[in-house]
Amino acid sequence: MYSLLVVDDEKYAVDAIARGIEWADIGISAVHTADCALGAMDVFGAHQIDVMICDVEMPGNNGLQLLEWVKAHYPETDSVFLSGHAEFAYAQKAVHLGSSGYLLKPVDYGQLKAAVASMLGRIEQRRQAARLYKTLESYKGAWEAHLPVLAERLWQDVLAGRMALGGSALDSTLALYNITVGPAGRIIPVLVTVEQWDEALDAQGEAIVEYAVRNIAAELFPGASVVQDHDGNNVVLLCGAGGNVNGGAGGGAGGNANGGAGGNAEGGDDEAEAAALCRRFAAAASRSLGCDVSCYVGEPANIDGLPKTYEALLEMARTNVTRKNAVLLQRDCAATGTDIRPLPPFLEWAPLIEMSKKAELRRRIADSLAAEGGAHEARTGFCYGLIHMIYAILHKKKVAVGEVFAPSDLEEGIRSAQSLRHLEAWAVRIVNTCIDYLEAHRKNNSAIIRKVRAYIDGRLGEELGRDDIAMQVYLNPAYLSRLFKKEVGISLSEYIARARMDRAKALIVATNEKISVIGESVGYGELSHFTRMFKKTVGVSPQEYRRQYGA
Repeated sequence: MYSLLVVDDEKYAVDAIARGIEWADIGISAVHTADCALGAMDVFGAHQIDVMICDVEMPGNNGLQLLEWVKAHYPETDSVFLSGHAEFAYAQKAVHLGSSGYLLKPVDYGQLKAAVASMLGRIEQRRQAARLYKTLESYKGAWEAHLPVLAERLWQDVLAGRMALGGSALDSTLALYNITVGPAGRIIPVLVTVEQWDEALDAQGEAIVEYAVRNIAAELFPGASVVQDHDGNNVVLLCGAGGNVNGGAGGGAGGNANGGAGGNAEGGDDEAEAAALCRRFAAAASRSLGCDVSCYVGEPANIDGLPKTYEALLEMARTNVTRKNAVLLQRDCAATGTDIRPLPPFLEWAPLIEMSKKAELRRRIADSLAAEGGAHEARTGFCYGLIHMIYAILHKKKVAVGEVFAPSDLEEGIRSAQSLRHLEAWAVRIVNTCIDYLEAHRKNNSAIIRKVRAYIDGRLGEELGRDDIAMQVYLNPAYLSRLFKKEVGISLSEYIARARMDRAKALIVATNEKISVIGESVGYGELSHFTRMFKKTVGVSPQEYRRQYGA
């Protein structure tokens, strides 16, 4: 709704305009009056005024002088002037000061009402535009704050081959995400793998080290985009290829956006420079974090060629079972000319072990070894690859390899590589042993979770702390939390909250017990706290829930 101010030194004229027109018809809810400029200024000080109807000729400060004051102090107010004289100079001055209308007395009320309605339409348009601008500004801030995350998702889709970009669409997309590619449009991908730590770390510790590795990469690779792909692999994208890598190219998720667009277009060997940066980076990571890092440097590629190049780097990492803390170039591996068959996709075998698919694994082992024929190097690589997969699976399950295998069990694989038949028998035995252990481990974990749930369900009215619960099953509290979430799908605290609310709902429906007593029985000592949490979880208050579902 809007407000109106009528200013005229003739009281009857003020009253006639204020009361003789149905202002509510056009959305005006408040009409104020004044008989001079000073009185009008007082009204402005006390009320918000959207439209002012003002007489030009008044004693003291006239209407034009009042309009100058209004425009200086309340520029959002629109005005229309009334005058008994058709003076062009008055009308010209009014328009110059921003008045929206100039009407002669005696004024036609219909004409005046239409003029004010038109002004209100413009006011509403301005307000809508201001609201839209404010909304866009808020979204702009959110966009800029999330730009690194959005850029990382773009690179993830590019690396996975899920986004085809070219021509003007490519240019506009890169500009949208503030990503600058060098003058030749070439990018060198570098796959970074963290291989081992000097100290044993839990899952959180490993995640922190991986995060720190990406931050060190962002500092040491000027202008690079440092991202994680959809599988959690760390990738550095050097966007200045085609010039000098050290020149850098701007922007990107997690990267340093200070780089320029290229460097020397006739610069040296970009891949060699990238390898030199990788060696400095690996040394810095080892020195700062106590971990071994290997870097796989790809050949320069346009964005549409990145997925193929990146897949080659992943294959290099998968098949590298001997060289650690190394910097390896894709072009060197391709230039050897040796006919080395790629190792089996052990990462695809891992889920089969977790699902206890012994027969399928036995078939894949036989097929893979048969394809290798008499290549002793390939059989040795197979052996190391299988051992690496076993280590990765058990590490993921937080199980020490020594709990499952004796050292001689794994060492036997190297000796078995001399014979295809012996190697196949060893591989099947190792895989089956791992599956049998994990099945027993899962059953044990399930028993632990059942015991934890029973303990919680029997003590919903008591204080339930994670440490106390962990003591009941003789586990580290942090490990229990991870195990519980993995097995049940929700955190320990979420389960406790849900169990309490499920018990409360059942008691509310099945009994006539007071709500406060029910709240205490499920661990909420204060009725207000219980009511608030119940409504937040269920959507209605306990009393409303009883009215809807009670007997």
